[in-house]
Amino acid sequence: MFTKKDLENNSFKNKSNPEKLRFVVMFFYGSILTSAILFLILFGFAQKITVYGNDASYYSFEKLEPISISQGTTSASKSGIYVEYEYSLPLISTGYDTFCYYSVHSESKLCYKNNVLYRLTLSDNSMYDTAIGNTWNSVILDQIPDSDQNALVHLILYPMYPLDTLQPPTVYFGNRYALTRQLLSNFLPGLFLCFMMMVVGILLMLFGIYNKIVRDYNDNIGMLGLFAILISLWKLTDAEALYSIFVHNPVNSQIDFVCLLFLTIPFTYYVRSMYRSSNNLVWNIPIFFSLITIILSLFLQYFDIMDLKQTLPLTHASLFIMIITVLSMTAYELVKYGTSKKLTFTLVGLVLCFLGTFIDMGQYYLEINGNGTSKISVGMLFFLIYVISQSFYTMTDVRKLMLKGEKADEYEELAIKDKLTGVYNRNAFSEITSQKSFNPKGVILVVFDLNNLKEFNDKYGHGKGDEYIRTCAKLITKHFSDAGKCFRMGGDEFTVMVTKVDYSDCLSRIQKFNEELSAMPPVGDLKMMAASGCASFNPQYDYNINDTARRADKQMYTNKFMMKGSVR
Repeated sequence: MFTKKDLENNSFKNKSNPEKLRFVVMFFYGSILTSAILFLILFGFAQKITVYGNDASYYSFEKLEPISISQGTTSASKSGIYVEYEYSLPLISTGYDTFCYYSVHSESKLCYKNNVLYRLTLSDNSMYDTAIGNTWNSVILDQIPDSDQNALVHLILYPMYPLDTLQPPTVYFGNRYALTRQLLSNFLPGLFLCFMMMVVGILLMLFGIYNKIVRDYNDNIGMLGLFAILISLWKLTDAEALYSIFVHNPVNSQIDFVCLLFLTIPFTYYVRSMYRSSNNLVWNIPIFFSLITIILSLFLQYFDIMDLKQTLPLTHASLFIMIITVLSMTAYELVKYGTSKKLTFTLVGLVLCFLGTFIDMGQYYLEINGNGTSKISVGMLFFLIYVISQSFYTMTDVRKLMLKGEKADEYEELAIKDKLTGVYNRNAFSEITSQKSFNPKGVILVVFDLNNLKEFNDKYGHGKGDEYIRTCAKLITKHFSDAGKCFRMGGDEFTVMVTKVDYSDCLSRIQKFNEELSAMPPVGDLKMMAASGCASFNPQYDYNINDTARRADKQMYTNKFMMKGSVR
């Protein structure tokens, strides 16, 4: 079934209710995601961090361990506590020796004796109340005299959140740039995996968009692409090495929380498309729970009630609900439909994906520290294997569906198109006019009836008769294609449904058609001629469009009678 608008757009596909719901949810989800990213980009750089002291700019480094650790309470810290670490410095050999330390969501200061060498604080007018972020801090120790061998410095951290452990921060002494090179070198495997994931995600997104716009297929492979992009951004911005380049910017630390926050919905939409029970309402549970989590987390962040790091357990709960839902629906699928090659392949991929998720969540809650390399590479490797394997399987599956779809389109085309002329047939005309949504107001019907077609067939064969029909169809299309649609209603009858021009314009087009047709060379002693009639829908005379067609036919037969009389 199709409407007049569908006919004009040459589209005969209807949207089901689940697809409409999916569109609404994805539009809402996309709007929130876009707004969140724009919010971080536009206002994140308004975040002000006060840095006091000489930040390192120039020249082998070694790792330092604290010789003492103390803890106390203070009103200067958001969490109400401070932790002080004492370090003994090696021999200071140049004016560019640097004290580098990695702070995680903490304000900090570095002191030598009673002098503050460096301070990192969150400004009072910051858009973030507690999210100072992660960053590498580098302090040139030019204020410590060379004569003070094994000088003692005190690193004081003011955590934004309560501490579960007094594990000291990562501290190095030496050349900052040598340290940065080493961190980036360690991060290269993870960087490569993030880059590969990003490229694969973009390609899948483009492929999904192409399928939707050009082919009108909702295969959800674009959802897999979006999932891959979010994963790559999440793991990239979660890397310690990144903060050695982009320092003192808390937005870096927020992006990974945002990406993780938005992971559940595209992943759920993709996975459910791999199941025969994809329309089961249970699949909507993690989707709507994730939407609630997104709205609540961003609301709490915006009004400085809780930041994204503090609402991370809620995000993890959303991921956990998604995993439980997928496992439940997998069991349901196995019980109701049994195993299949597609389901087995999906299960293997899900095991890899969930393995990567549990590895990352375990590292987060167990606070496994390091240089950031293994943390990214192991989990990221599982995600990359999952995305690439699923993309190859899905694209192969989509290709098969596209071939079937092309065949279905061919059959559909045969059902509504006339094979001889390529214009629409009577079935298409009946389909559009029988729709409840069809409104005949403003519609003009122009009908044509070819003269002497039987004589063409009898004298010169059906080949010439077919050529006669095709010639007239081409001329009708030439003069009326921009005004409406042409239908071949029978052997020698054509109807044009005009919706874009007025009655006088139709008469002018009919005249031009007749002039061009009469100028055609005759076939033997027979000329090509067509009688025509034209009628506009008028509610005073017409109950429906069929009454309009009868008035146009009556005018056409009058014209045919006049043409035969003139020939005699």
